[in-house]
Amino acid sequence: MILVFLLMASYGATSLNNLVERLRKDTSLAAIVAGVEHITNRVLGYYSQLHEIGTLEQLVDRFVRGLQDKGRFESSKEGVLALDDSTMRKFGKHMENISIVFDHCDNLYYLGYVMVSTCYADGDKVYPVNFEFRIQTEEEKRRAEDAKLKSEAEVDFRKKGALGDWIDVLTQKERLPGIMSLAGALSSVPNYKLADERGLAWVAEAREQLAFYHIGGKGRWSREELRHKTLANKPDVSEFEGLQFFTKEVSLNDYDREVDFVIVQDFAGETLYELVLPRIPHQQRVERILKFREREGDPEATKLDIGVRLLTRAKQNAGIKAETVAADAWYFVPWFVRDVLDIPGIKRFVSRLKSNQLVTYKDVAVRVDELWNLSDLAFRHDRKNHYKWATITTTIEGLGPVRLALVHELDASRAWRTIAQYVLVCTDPSLSVSKIVSAYKLRWGIEVFYRTAKQRFSLTEFHSRPFVAIHFHVTFVILAYLMTAVLRQFNPALLDHTLGEVIDEYLRCLVSIKRRGQDIVVMIGPGAAALFGLAPSTA
Repeated sequence: MILVFLLMASYGATSLNNLVERLRKDTSLAAIVAGVEHITNRVLGYYSQLHEIGTLEQLVDRFVRGLQDKGRFESSKEGVLALDDSTMRKFGKHMENISIVFDHCDNLYYLGYVMVSTCYADGDKVYPVNFEFRIQTEEEKRRAEDAKLKSEAEVDFRKKGALGDWIDVLTQKERLPGIMSLAGALSSVPNYKLADERGLAWVAEAREQLAFYHIGGKGRWSREELRHKTLANKPDVSEFEGLQFFTKEVSLNDYDREVDFVIVQDFAGETLYELVLPRIPHQQRVERILKFREREGDPEATKLDIGVRLLTRAKQNAGIKAETVAADAWYFVPWFVRDVLDIPGIKRFVSRLKSNQLVTYKDVAVRVDELWNLSDLAFRHDRKNHYKWATITTTIEGLGPVRLALVHELDASRAWRTIAQYVLVCTDPSLSVSKIVSAYKLRWGIEVFYRTAKQRFSLTEFHSRPFVAIHFHVTFVILAYLMTAVLRQFNPALLDHTLGEVIDEYLRCLVSIKRRGQDIVVMIGPGAAALFGLAPSTA
């Protein structure tokens, strides 16, 4: 099976049938590879049905673990485990678990799959460790459909009257929900009135912009007073969901009906939401609160859950020794980072920070993009690596003290010119800035893996409908990638070459064979001759 995918990469085949066609034209190879005519999608598809996804995952884990006692491929504590995801666009509406996905690079919605992966990287090598597909829940599929509808209908919630337009679109498409969840800019008194006029049940986020008043017009509540008074009441408890609801009756300016201000907390006392609801019976109130949680919760949270599972597998099953996890800004979520740091053997998390992330510096909450204006920043120049940096220690809610590195990437030929600037965070305040920057740059290896796997190993060239067959295809693409990486790592002449060059100049040259009478002539290309030299003449 691995040979099949190595051949697909070597021949640039886009499918198994295409590979068979190409091999048939190479008569010498066809004679060497027994049964090549029988390599069909049907045969491989049948084989894939004999194995569960868990078995395929174990196969990859065992392969990677088996390489950990091989010196040139062994991971080290100083390396990093990089985590990222990639979308795969497909057109088969009946493919199992296919859904509408959003491609952040192209800024487009389309049918496809999301693959979450980890890679190991150090200064000498990069290779994939494991992967998992993100399977959307029915609620997430609904949200993706809604997002696509909004884009097609050009509904912009920042504009006045957008909610009415959106309700019209949902009504026309027969997708109007039983309960409207109003969050962000949608949570406003005019929209509460609109929902009432349309006869729609609603629940809304209690935004800071809302003005709450005492019942009977006795004055306006300050937000802190209202929170304190609400939390002093006895909560309603939802044991199954692990939630408790604190409720206070209030009124809103320019809204005729009285409403409930509700604080939703977990059993640990952490506030999850502050909501506004019409005054309704308890059971209806609970139903709407749970619907808000379901509809307005983080739709991408499952990718984070997958990330924890993959990193745990990498350490426990695959035996990766790296103590640092590196990820992009999207993955820097406090609860996720805490869970990652709880994995045995993981000591730190390095990531880029979003510009709107809040940090606490000298007891003041500051946005990350405002840190560049701090008067006490002291930048140092790393001329060898072409960047300059400043560092500060801050705290981030839910994580405690962290080290930030403010980095200016410099043009190698014009050292005065900044080509990029960003802020990195490390949960280990003792780690040096040079190691923080190095760890984050090693994360780029996973981007190279995705690109190479798609371009040279047919990662996205699957057409089967059953999900286990799709998983089977990707599993053996990963194994073929690993085999090629091993081949390069254990051949010193190949170390300075990309996997694509290994395929073009090494793997392909091994199958250029011709028969001349009783002799077999091995033809090698100029790239292979440059790499290994020419064999001595036997004439």
